Amino acid sequence: TRHDVPHIVRATTELLKASLHPELDTLAAAQTPIRDLLLQRIRRYIDDHLLQPDLTPGSICRDVGLSRAMLYRLFESAGGVMREIRQKRLYRVHQVLSSPDRPEERIRDIAWRHGFTDEKYFYRIFKAEFGHTPRETVEQVRHRRETGTN
Repeated sequence: TRHDVPHIVRATTELLKASLHPELDTLAAAQTPIRDLLLQRIRRYIDDHLLQPDLTPGSICRDVGLSRAMLYRLFESAGGVMREIRQKRLYRVHQVLSSPDRPEERIRDIAWRHGFTDEKYFYRIFKAEFGHTPRETVEQVRHRRETGTN
């Protein structure tokens, strides 16, 4: 996309430098913009496909065009690609539950729609991440709406 052009130019420039002067520092410098560009592309793909139940490392590799080993290496410092997906889904659910104008929909249906098929697991990780349950989140929003407080 047009947004990727500056990153592609930077990566290409670093690759050219590394090919003309193949020393450790130029090779390392070439890897960073390529890695950043790949991560950006993968994260955009994840965001675009977050609600699809078949969003997996395999589908990412197939559609983005990289190996599983590379995908896992790229997300190693973030705790893994599935952790990244789970976190993004979790924050999206929290955003939906925190919205004062969300439609009346059961929490488990919202969780299911965001890829959480095990309700107990969803409640456990939600509470671990946010310090309260999904139901408490909904109750807080309802209370603020009824009392007119933020």
